[in-house]
Amino acid sequence: MAASLIASCRRAARHPQEGRRWLELIVHPRDVAVAASSTRHAIAGAVATHAVDVLQLRATFGDSDDDVRKAAEELHRLLSKGSSSCRLVVNHPSLDVVAGLGACDGWHLKEHVMLALVGDGTLSDVLHHAREKLGSESLLGCSVHSVDSALAAMRGSGFDYLQVGTMFSTPSHPEKRFSHQLEGPTLITAIREAALASGARHVPAMIAVGGVNTVEHIAQVLDADADGVAMIRGLLGARDPPMAARQYRACLDERRCRVPPHAT
Repeated sequence: MAASLIASCRRAARHPQEGRRWLELIVHPRDVAVAASSTRHAIAGAVATHAVDVLQLRATFGDSDDDVRKAAEELHRLLSKGSSSCRLVVNHPSLDVVAGLGACDGWHLKEHVMLALVGDGTLSDVLHHAREKLGSESLLGCSVHSVDSALAAMRGSGFDYLQVGTMFSTPSHPEKRFSHQLEGPTLITAIREAALASGARHVPAMIAVGGVNTVEHIAQVLDADADGVAMIRGLLGARDPPMAARQYRACLDERRCRVPPHAT
């Protein structure tokens, strides 16, 4: 009964291929800065399979606005070249910077940025303004690492998805070295249960992130009721990124999540 109620209050995220679970690849501006780099080839190979739904360009400390602009333009060219349905979302604190790129399909906010907007009561207005600038079908999402943050993000804000972490150990979060420091897949379940208890009418898509590097990891987060996964090294660190993308896609689509270890 609880599961059906939770499912009934979900909100379908805007997506070019409605109904299928997301496979999201997160990349940094430096990943696309060098044309001949192996990382850039890995990005192109994974996207060319049409298995990847969302490509997130994540700006971090030290990336200039010009770095972000050049990377976004290159990724936009890459997606246009292959007639891909993959959508480009930019993770950057400034809406003005993202809107000025003119080459992206959405905006992603880090957790602390989202919480600051919640704190001053402007989150809903900012996201409404984002849709005006980026288009009504733009993807809007944010990162969350707790039930409280997820509930704050849901309060009338209009997010399409929440990127929920940290699922497993990852170099992206070196401060979480031990299992008890990780939020893990149970956070997704806890968020859904809290949303139900709070009377939330709409729940954004839940995208699991953080150390999701294998089909076994995908199986675990799907069991926790994730709507998709976001990854970096699971694709960019794979021996064969296109093959890995297809395997992850099959796992997400059909729950064929048990493959020989050497195949990933």
